[in-house]
Amino acid sequence: MAACEAATGIPKAVQQQAKKGGCDAFDQASRVHLEKLLRWIFRNDADGEENANWPDRLKRAQALKAEAELEKMKGGLVELSAVHEAQDRCCSKAVAVLTQKFETELPPKQDGMPAEKIAEMNRAALDQVRLILSKREAYA
Repeated sequence: MAACEAATGIPKAVQQQAKKGGCDAFDQASRVHLEKLLRWIFRNDADGEENANWPDRLKRAQALKAEAELEKMKGGLVELSAVHEAQDRCCSKAVAVLTQKFETELPPKQDGMPAEKIAEMNRAALDQVRLILSKREAYA
């Protein structure tokens, strides 16, 4: 196997996998029959299907691509970048609204108040934040 690896570049691990998989390229004298090994290595396609029919696979891939494009046109699929942009807008809006409420508006109103009243005001402020963030136009 080492000699085969040196001569062909086929890693020893691939050869060992072939041998374990029942490849008949290995004889009793520890020789590797290259043609049989190559046939065994390339007998399966990427999906494990024997004797891949490449024209049929191409047609299937084209059909799947066309289906995905149709679904996208119908609005069933969106680009991942669009999802990330919407997520960024949502997070930015949330941070802005929370900062406005809890760093700018509430501290002056809560100065010297009892803890219960502060908690009540914070809950009311969070309700307002939820209402603002629940509106679709908040992210446009």
